[in-house]
Amino acid sequence: YLTGYADVDDQTVLKRPNLAASNAQNLAVRTALASAGVGIEAVKYLDFYSCFPIAVSSIAEPLGLPTDGSRPLTLTGGLPFFGGPGNNYSMHAIATMVDKLRADPQARGLVVANGGYLSKHSAAVYACAAPANWQPLSSSAAQAEAKADTGIKVDERATGAATIETFAAIVNKGAPADGFVVARMQADNARVMARVVKGDAATLAALFQEQVIGRPITVSLQGDLHQFAIAS
Repeated sequence: YLTGYADVDDQTVLKRPNLAASNAQNLAVRTALASAGVGIEAVKYLDFYSCFPIAVSSIAEPLGLPTDGSRPLTLTGGLPFFGGPGNNYSMHAIATMVDKLRADPQARGLVVANGGYLSKHSAAVYACAAPANWQPLSSSAAQAEAKADTGIKVDERATGAATIETFAAIVNKGAPADGFVVARMQADNARVMARVVKGDAATLAALFQEQVIGRPITVSLQGDLHQFAIAS
């Protein structure tokens, strides 16, 4: 039986206060647990959608669950081993959860799914005992909290001095190929996303060889595309 659930969408990535987490994911899981009337300590079986490691750690860590392999966080082996994205994975996780709970009828299970850039989250708690008084549940309060104004300004036409907040360094066949940053403009703290200036080997190399978070850069606008170079 489905005993608690929630569905919560997050802010667009650049509007999130913490780029390494999803507040909506946390809200979805905690709302599902609360609606089922249980805490995470009462849940024996887990399946966290695992398109990338961050999708698992971003919910395991706030729940206080270990990510060192000492507690299984999947029933199927996880998405990379079970199959690729777009293959109805979470339905298979639910089906596997049904088998687990039928074999262990006193236990509870939690299935967590996501889509987009950790953008859309669903969480559900299952048990073998039927709820005493089933009623449809609303995620509206959690959704309103997830979509509340974060106060973060995103400037799609920004130029000038900025500071790197986070970055991605892209490899192609073992060699540095491209790079992207999310930065804060020094003038007004607005966020901007930018790509390495094409042909700027020194800036590209810096993303692979140095700790660049917090380093100053210069952001320029080429058409509709932000580019950046390490500030000299």
